Amino acid sequence: MYIYTYALFLVQLFFRYLAQMKQRFVLVLVLVWANLRKEVLSDGIQQPLRVGAWNVQDLGPTKMGKPEVVNAIVKVMRRFDLICIMEIVDKSEEVPSDLLQALNEGLGDEYNFALSERVGSSSAKEQYGCYWRSSRLRKFHDYQFNDVADQFIYDPFGVVVEVPVRNATLQFGLLAIHTRPSAAETEIDALADVYDDFKNVTGVEDLMIAGDYNAGCSYVTSKEWPHIRLWTESRFTWLISHHIDTTVKDTTCPYDRIVVAGPNLPSLIYAKSAQPFYFDEDENFNFTNQDKVEDVSDHYPVEVLLPGEVPDPVSQAVGPPLLTVSVELVTSVADMIALNIALGGDCKEIAQDAVIVTWSTDSLSLAVDSLNTFSTNHPNVVSQEAVSVLQYKVEQGVLQDHTLYGQWKDPEMYKVSLLCKISHGVCSLSITAKTVLN
Repeated sequence: MYIYTYALFLVQLFFRYLAQMKQRFVLVLVLVWANLRKEVLSDGIQQPLRVGAWNVQDLGPTKMGKPEVVNAIVKVMRRFDLICIMEIVDKSEEVPSDLLQALNEGLGDEYNFALSERVGSSSAKEQYGCYWRSSRLRKFHDYQFNDVADQFIYDPFGVVVEVPVRNATLQFGLLAIHTRPSAAETEIDALADVYDDFKNVTGVEDLMIAGDYNAGCSYVTSKEWPHIRLWTESRFTWLISHHIDTTVKDTTCPYDRIVVAGPNLPSLIYAKSAQPFYFDEDENFNFTNQDKVEDVSDHYPVEVLLPGEVPDPVSQAVGPPLLTVSVELVTSVADMIALNIALGGDCKEIAQDAVIVTWSTDSLSLAVDSLNTFSTNHPNVVSQEAVSVLQYKVEQGVLQDHTLYGQWKDPEMYKVSLLCKISHGVCSLSITAKTVLN
């Protein structure tokens, strides 16, 4: 009896041990899967690349000696992956390095920089500086315009970089410009020559020209724009419009602009991402009064977004995302049968008790027009009220995803679908468009 009881006890212990081992084994599997999933998710689509330019206004030893101002400048610049600044005024040329040190303080993802020559008249020289995150892009070389004809007071300067964009690599230049207000028209016009020189010198056609153009108010008037090649020639695209204010003070002047050219760059700019960054309105800044804002600069930086990298495993595993606008309808079995007869049997059965009618158009306006026609022909299934709701949503931009589409790129096809659950008398009417991953 004792032997039997002891043996039973040992058997129970053994099975408890197996149960514990099974739990541990399951736990190990869960942890391994979690780590694998974390690794996969961390290798996803990169954030968009933020590129810009900023006139920091008299950035010299005096301004660098004000910790609150430097902190604000650093906070603004850390917003960018690539930014060129202007109005660096320091004979010793120590300020750009001091700014880089402040920019990288406490960062693991550090910036690097390139510096122009000191350009300008003998009494008013300044430098351009371009700063970038080394983890996001690779700089190939600098470009300094050789102003033999003395067209500019501050000869344009920039960098040529290479950056992963979606599942390819893009080489482009970012060129900084600061025009003299009294000669803004002629200097902006001469930037067309600079673009041609840039292509010849670097062999790169994609270029972004950004900075303080002084392109507005009394410096460039409506009478002068028709004489500016950078404005009139179709190869150049302006991303900051005439009505945008880029000045900190109580003026409304679009001095700071971004212009792009080349075979690839214009179509890659995120739609409506070109804008000033109003840092005084950002919740991460705590300016107590307007004077504190003006201590930082009298200009706002201007910026655009470019798509980040999409790793091959992501692009291979995920199809194009869909943008959809839809509305629910109530119908009857009899109406659905009548519709199928009227369509000559074009209702496709996709599951038990579920049918679908689809067609495609190559424009959004045609998709809406076709729905109106469908509703006129089959009012018992698709009411005009349902179409009007869809049309309202479309007009409000539901199918315009400005974080995904290039500014001049619309979907190539729109699919209209009527999906019905017959026994329930319920249908879903929708318009769908494919987008890209980023």
